[in-house]
Amino acid sequence: MLVTVTAKHESHPYIVLERFEDMLSTVTCIGGANNESTTISMTFLNHHDLRLAEQLWSGEAGLTFITHHYSCNPKLDQRAVYRSARSVRY
Repeated sequence: MLVTVTAKHESHPYIVLERFEDMLSTVTCIGGANNESTTISMTFLNHHDLRLAEQLWSGEAGLTFITHHYSCNPKLDQRAVYRSARSVRY
């Protein structure tokens, strides 16, 4: 049995939080119940890494965040995908 999916590729920037976990002390997601918005809060270990993220993400609306953190995922064995509704705030 074959399943074929036709998908549209979008070139929106995305951030896989697992790739820079070593720069973060905490990742916390708040909200998300009943299709509400979710707020993802990330605490960086140092000012340099925060400025690097700010430089890379500034002015980018619609960033996609992929996370595997406890407070962000309804199912711990899966990743969750969140798309920012507006620019990232620092």
